[in-house]
Amino acid sequence: KKHSLLPTFTPERVNIIHDFMTATGVTLSFHPPYNMNLCSIIRYVRWHHIRYIKKCIRLAHQLNASHLTLHLGNFYRYAIWANSRQHALDRLLKVLKILLPVCQRYNVCLALENMVPIPPEAGYSFLGDNIKDFIYIFSQLESDHLKFCLDVGHANTGEGPLAYIHELKEKLISIHFHDNNGQYDDHLDVGQGTIDWYALIAELKKINFSYPFISECFASSPHVAIEKLKKYF
Repeated sequence: KKHSLLPTFTPERVNIIHDFMTATGVTLSFHPPYNMNLCSIIRYVRWHHIRYIKKCIRLAHQLNASHLTLHLGNFYRYAIWANSRQHALDRLLKVLKILLPVCQRYNVCLALENMVPIPPEAGYSFLGDNIKDFIYIFSQLESDHLKFCLDVGHANTGEGPLAYIHELKEKLISIHFHDNNGQYDDHLDVGQGTIDWYALIAELKKINFSYPFISECFASSPHVAIEKLKKYF
């Protein structure tokens, strides 16, 4: 909405947010628009998004945000284009190589978020809709400022959240929590879908996870959603 647009974060507003954080102990993360396409095949689109993300990184620094969460974008699966996913991954790597020095300068982490698998008949896919994409990205880029955000609901429509934790626990810096029935990205309240929350929390305890849990439950306010999650601790 209007209050989330970058120009609305004036110095006066940033100061107000700082005062609020100091008074309440609240910490922040920053999430640029979910529909940005950092692996777009169109170079102009990628460069436009790079400029935008750089502004977001600087703003995240001003807000003392713990991290900046990124969706990786999407690519089309054409029969005439062999290895379209690999080409999309390579385009993304070029973008991240430009952004990571800016992250290091401002001491802001990028947390790459896993996405929902799209049915093959759709003709396109989200990058980051499977674990192998992230293993490849992290194997190609060594940076303390490149991390992973586990969206539990998205993972439940694919390999499952436990598989992501097993493979990417060293990079895990944030959890987006909501539930679904394993088919659609419904963003249900905790306990209304098929996610095994007891098993999930037990796995996070094993790795001593101590980073933010961010509610994306559409039907409940964050305060209510987190209370429903706490039942499984």
